[in-house]
Amino acid sequence: MNNITKMPDEELYRKVAEVVADMNRGIKTAAAAVVELVVRHGFNKVADDFKEFGVPVDILRRFLYVGESRILPELAFDSQFGRIARKLTLAEQRKLAVNEPIEVVTDKGEILKVKPSDMTTFQKRQVFSKDGIRSDSAQRAWLESEKSKSPRGEVVEIKVHFSKSKGLTVNGTTISPDEIIRYARKLLS
Repeated sequence: MNNITKMPDEELYRKVAEVVADMNRGIKTAAAAVVELVVRHGFNKVADDFKEFGVPVDILRRFLYVGESRILPELAFDSQFGRIARKLTLAEQRKLAVNEPIEVVTDKGEILKVKPSDMTTFQKRQVFSKDGIRSDSAQRAWLESEKSKSPRGEVVEIKVHFSKSKGLTVNGTTISPDEIIRYARKLLS
């Protein structure tokens, strides 16, 4: 392989795009093989057979979902959106795969366009249901439902951020890594 540090940007982008395309082709090939094996022998038998190769059942299921066209290959192994994507139509999955902004209704009734990768956990729960992407009116109803669950009748969003150097920040309050370790030791003792 050429020295990456000396490659021009265009070549680096092209190489990454090629690898991603190869990965998607590989996922599709493996998915087709898993589907065929499941048709021939049933899922449980195939899962048992793959234990010998150290392939977890969850991985087989993801290949099966791709092979059955229930999820796009580029989302099947996505740690952030894989579970959400399985609930969406393929058209909705394509929007998710390219990080297309989705309408999010605020508790004040405003409509924002937010990229899925920029959504908070609360926004994801609001926008994505077990049946797909909620409409604006369904999001408003969901927000009202959340308000009724809150003791003060308001929607409270908890913002959490973790950094190895700074620690854990919850709604602006930071707990240092040392404090986290100290708390963990207390819990485990």
